[in-house]
Amino acid sequence: MSGGAKMQLRRVLSELVFFLVRFTKRLFLMQDGTCRFEPTCSQYTREALRLLPIYKAVPKIIRRVSRCHPRGGFGYDPVVPDTLNKEEKK
Repeated sequence: MSGGAKMQLRRVLSELVFFLVRFTKRLFLMQDGTCRFEPTCSQYTREALRLLPIYKAVPKIIRRVSRCHPRGGFGYDPVVPDTLNKEEKK
């Protein structure tokens, strides 16, 4: 697969993930019209897709959206890239 095709595939997959987050939010999670977290789930999705490879971004996005309920927490929750290598984690 050429570099241009990879970029186009990433863009399409990113748009699909972003659409699913917006759809889920509107359908299930936004009962009172406010977001529980900063940044919002949509902003978090954009940032995760920008900072991380899609295979790492999607699980983080799923965890974030799944916490968006009355007992799921609130507050500042930024995207944290997995930057530590194995030696730094020890």
